[in-house]
Amino acid sequence: MMSPLLFNLYIADIDNELEKRGLGGVRLGRDKIWSLAYADDLVLVAYNRETLQNMMSTFKKFLEGRKLELCTEKTKIMMKKEREMNNGEKGKRNGNGRIRN
Repeated sequence: MMSPLLFNLYIADIDNELEKRGLGGVRLGRDKIWSLAYADDLVLVAYNRETLQNMMSTFKKFLEGRKLELCTEKTKIMMKKEREMNNGEKGKRNGNGRIRN
């Protein structure tokens, strides 16, 4: 169980780095968040694809500066958009573009 703790210590400043560069983040009430972490997993959050790509580039450089590397085989990107459906119900798009409720 030491690995997740060490990972979180190594990446503790990523939100500060993203905020300093003005990249991404979403409003959650009065607060703004740039990432969510659990064990040795990290989720970067942004409102659009371009910003998320910039965040990923910054994150990769951030990791390299700490002698860590991003495991691209385990890396996933999910876009979630709200869309008005034909019957007036709101739905969400999952990662493959299909709409679900």
